[in-house]
Amino acid sequence: MMLFQSHPEIFGLLESPFLTSQLNLRPLVYESFLSLQERASKAGINLQSVSTYRNFEAQKNIWNLKATGQRTLLDSNGVALDFECLESFDIIKAILRWSAFPGLSRHHWGTDLDVIDRHYLDKNPSYNVELIPSEYQEDGPFEELGRFLEHELNGCDFFRPYQDDRGGVAPEAWHLSHVSSVDYFKEYHLQDFIDFLNGPICQDIVFLEEVKESAEFIFKNYFQNISHL
Repeated sequence: MMLFQSHPEIFGLLESPFLTSQLNLRPLVYESFLSLQERASKAGINLQSVSTYRNFEAQKNIWNLKATGQRTLLDSNGVALDFECLESFDIIKAILRWSAFPGLSRHHWGTDLDVIDRHYLDKNPSYNVELIPSEYQEDGPFEELGRFLEHELNGCDFFRPYQDDRGGVAPEAWHLSHVSSVDYFKEYHLQDFIDFLNGPICQDIVFLEEVKESAEFIFKNYFQNISHL
C-alpha cells in the first residue's frame, strides 16, 4: 500500500483536524513549543513561528514557482542564482538545497516549524524575514536566537534536522523538529516515494520525470540525510 494511502496526514492531504488552531501544530508539539517559548523569554527572546504545518498543495506551489523561475533560487550561502544559466538538474538541486520536494517536506507532519525572534521585527517592522543563514549568525537580526538554539535545545523536545551541512539540505538554524517527527520519518521508505511519484497527484509537478530518474538520490540525500537527535 502506498504511504499516503495508509498515512495521508504525512503528505498533508487532510484538512488538519489533528492540528491546534493556535499554530497549526500537533497538540503535543504545541505544548512543547510553549515550554520552549518560556525558556526563550527568560533569555530575552520573543520566540515565534513563521511557518508550521504546510500541506501538499502549498509545497507543490513553492516547488513549481521555483522550478519555473518565478521565485528566486539561492546558492548554499543564500545568494541569488541566475535561473537562465542553470540546467534542469541544477535547478532541481538548487531548489532541494532550501525547499523540500512536495511530499518529502517535514512541514507536512505538523511537527516542524521555522522560528524567529519577534523582538527584532517589533523594532524594525519593515524588515522582510528571508530565513537565510546570515540572519542567525553574528551581526544578523536573529543572532541572539541563533545562540540560544545552539545551547538550549539539548534536553528539550526539539532538535534541528538541518543543523549541519551534510551535502543535502543547507543548514537551517531556524528549522525545529519535534521528537515525535521521528515516528513519521521512520514511515517513509524509498519505494513509497517512488510509488508516490507515479501517482496522479504528482502529475503537474515541474521536472517530475527528472525527479523520477533521480528518486533514490533525492530521497537519500535530501530526506534521509539529516542531523538526528
